[in-house]
Amino acid sequence: MHHNLKIEMERVNNQYVTQIELSTFGRCGRGRLVTATFDGALEALKAKHDELLASAQAFHAASQPAPNVTHPSEDPALQKAQAPHKFGRHELQAIAADEGIEGLRKIAGPLGVKGTSKEGLIEGILGAQQEADAPTVPEQQPAEFEPEPVQSGLVQTKEAPRQFAAAPE
Repeated sequence: MHHNLKIEMERVNNQYVTQIELSTFGRCGRGRLVTATFDGALEALKAKHDELLASAQAFHAASQPAPNVTHPSEDPALQKAQAPHKFGRHELQAIAADEGIEGLRKIAGPLGVKGTSKEGLIEGILGAQQEADAPTVPEQQPAEFEPEPVQSGLVQTKEAPRQFAAAPE
């Protein structure tokens, strides 16, 4: 990190008066020190310089944008890894036999399925999983229907009476 440093020291009434100004990336820090000896002035100057520099570095670090971190819900690799388990009918029946209806309700709850029987919950879970897997098809606008023109005038036909030949005896 680049910074500018300005130091002014003068002796006034047997005291060393030191002014320090540190600027970096548009941030400026100043300090005024009064000491009795030249060596004391140098020590105080060094301490103030380190303090101002640390403050400027902390400000610079805080003003940097946060790193671009992908949220787990946006990362396709993590989504695939976190994809919920798809249960088959036999697996759900085994869970129902081992854990009862409560075991099925643990699976059905996140899917939004409710039921009062084991078989109803199994059917609901399978249906919800199938809906979740189904690709969404965009709705299509119905085509405009224009009926064909109707022909005017009716044509009537008369059928001649049918005659059947008598079966030979």
